[in-house]
Amino acid sequence: MNYREMTRLAADPTAVRATATFITTVLGDKLSGTERDFLTKLSSFDGPDPLSMRQREWLHALRGRATRRSKVKGYQACTLVRELWELRFDLNEEAEEFVSELYELQMEHGPNLALSDAQWRYVFALCHQVGEVERYVAFE
Repeated sequence: MNYREMTRLAADPTAVRATATFITTVLGDKLSGTERDFLTKLSSFDGPDPLSMRQREWLHALRGRATRRSKVKGYQACTLVRELWELRFDLNEEAEEFVSELYELQMEHGPNLALSDAQWRYVFALCHQVGEVERYVAFE
């Protein structure tokens, strides 16, 4: 978590409202009732007090779920997912199911497949497990 960025965001009501609206738009139906209530409250945030540390952390986590990237540190999501799909039988059942779901998404989106930070972490862990990635990849 980038605490400096989150502190700046927490003190800027316009940025808080924009971030809450972005997350609500992207995640939509994937939000729980509590998360939706939290974002609704932040959509009308006008300060003057900045967000609490807990609110910042929750907003950061939700933004991480909503933000997607197709490339991290020179690795493309579509390439890693294809390689994992080819090696899926070397994985446990849960990981195999995850990879199959990503592969279906890849078939839909092609080379534009984009993953959230959590999905990237899991993909890198699986790639390391099967020997496709030799080292730990820090991408934050």
